[in-house]
Amino acid sequence: MDEFFAHIQREEQRIRSILSANEPMKDLTPEEQAKHDAATVCISCNPEFTDDRRRTRHHCHVTSKYIVPVCQICNLQLKYRKSDEHFFVPCFFYNNSAYDSHMIIKHLHSKNANMMVIPNNTEKFVEFQVDGIRYLNSIKFLPSSLDNLVQNLHNDGIEAFKYTRRTFGDGDQDIFHDR
Repeated sequence: MDEFFAHIQREEQRIRSILSANEPMKDLTPEEQAKHDAATVCISCNPEFTDDRRRTRHHCHVTSKYIVPVCQICNLQLKYRKSDEHFFVPCFFYNNSAYDSHMIIKHLHSKNANMMVIPNNTEKFVEFQVDGIRYLNSIKFLPSSLDNLVQNLHNDGIEAFKYTRRTFGDGDQDIFHDR
């Protein structure tokens, strides 16, 4: 577990350094400008642009590239979420509100860690946060059981496992089918 916490903390710092970038948007290309000018509805929420719902240029603050035209309201909603002026990094666990969360908390050695817990009852947590890492239950975000989701991906073939294949290669096919 010590290695797990050290890895997660390194990832948190790496992600925070990326997300803390606030690059100004690059000038639009003529094609991007034409596409932006031609847009009549917000691509995020779908209402037409009006004087009250103004069209804005949504861009990536990391790469400074223009993304799409959205209304002012959606543009503000599409910002990265911060907690106490810091970004929190979500870490998803399957069935986190039960057994897994106890294992993490049990092995938490840092007495100086800033903890935030949303309990469901005395034994289960809806979510919890340790410093800048928010541990969430993936079940709350999945439309189906993990077994069904893996089966759906299996039916699509191993080509659907782009990032898993990049990390582990194509040698052990069982890694694509087991949960």
